[in-house]
Amino acid sequence: MKPTAASSAVTCLCLLALAGVAEEPDRSVDELITELKSTKLPARRDAAYALDQLGVKAKPAVAALADALADGDQQVWSRAASALAGIGPDAAPAIPQLLVGLGAAGQRGYRFGFALSRIGAPALPTLITSLQSDQPPLRIGAARALGMMGAVAAPAAPPLITALADPDASVSQQASRALGRIGAPAVALLSEALSSEHAAVRRGAAQALEQVGPPARPAAAPLGKVSGDSDPAVRASALLALAALGPPVESALPQLVGGLSDVDPDVRTAALLGLLRTRPASQQATPELIRLLSHERADVVLTATRALARLGPVPGEAIPLLAAALKRVETEPQDPTFRRVFARIGGPATAALVELLQDDSSRVKMAACACLGTLGLRAVAARSALQKLLQTEDKAVAEAAQAALQQMEERPPSP
Repeated sequence: MKPTAASSAVTCLCLLALAGVAEEPDRSVDELITELKSTKLPARRDAAYALDQLGVKAKPAVAALADALADGDQQVWSRAASALAGIGPDAAPAIPQLLVGLGAAGQRGYRFGFALSRIGAPALPTLITSLQSDQPPLRIGAARALGMMGAVAAPAAPPLITALADPDASVSQQASRALGRIGAPAVALLSEALSSEHAAVRRGAAQALEQVGPPARPAAAPLGKVSGDSDPAVRASALLALAALGPPVESALPQLVGGLSDVDPDVRTAALLGLLRTRPASQQATPELIRLLSHERADVVLTATRALARLGPVPGEAIPLLAAALKRVETEPQDPTFRRVFARIGGPATAALVELLQDDSSRVKMAACACLGTLGLRAVAARSALQKLLQTEDKAVAEAAQAALQQMEERPPSP
């Protein structure tokens, strides 16, 4: 098809327009500063965006960008904050204006805090002072900005330690995160903070050390001590921190295993998570976990069972104890704890589960059926016993047996 005169004209106009755009010279920083002060919103938005793309080259615009932080349009002030962050330490003259919005909710507070963190060391005195403000939002913003700085904020570690005791929980949390991001330079102070008289400080210090990870290994001893703290939140935080220290983990295993029998559920959960996070080294705690299967408290037995189900291979010696635990500990039908641990053991658990099918309790028989069903074809030896249960008058048990048998059916290979 031949091009018409009209289509050719349109094509030429488009090419001319594109050529005009391509030939348009870049605007200078001074021109962008002028546009940033324009009364026209599109011009201010465009200028803020362009300055944000310049990075450190936008340094001459610091004053104008600082003024633009008060613009009523989000695109303008957010781009201005981003441009100041890109300029870095040379944007220090904008610190007072950034501080005004540091305690604001939402994106404004976050972006202004990020800009202060990129300015870095010049912003430290202002942020440290802000940690003592009588306005909680400003204290929160200051702690968050210090955390964004990372190790550069090391001089702020002492006041951040103090902020762990802040009556506002959000301030305390942000201070803990900031100390964790400062990393190794804060470890010594955090270790000392573990002996504070304030539980919030001990908890925040332990949480920060968990965040620091392996570089916090010098704090292993004090963490081990507070793993027996009178405050359950401190105990839980200490256990997670111990698990985060990395290898060798042998010294932490007694505390982690001991935490599985804690009276507080959050501490038990922390101990379980700690063991899982230190695999495969924590598999050497398996004998201790097996011993906990005979614990008098059902919650401890369940926690130990969950650990065994996820930690690694389960030795045969655990089978009778697990069967006894299934019989003794009542769980909700949807609780997968015992199904998972017997599935990990596999076929060798079949005989013990078949024996449970003879129990007087319908609950126990149904639980055994569920476990056998989970084993699938690995428990084919249980088919006969399950088929006998199909004749029972207990409808729920019969249905459980039928479900288990269906899970043992041979399935054709996938095409």
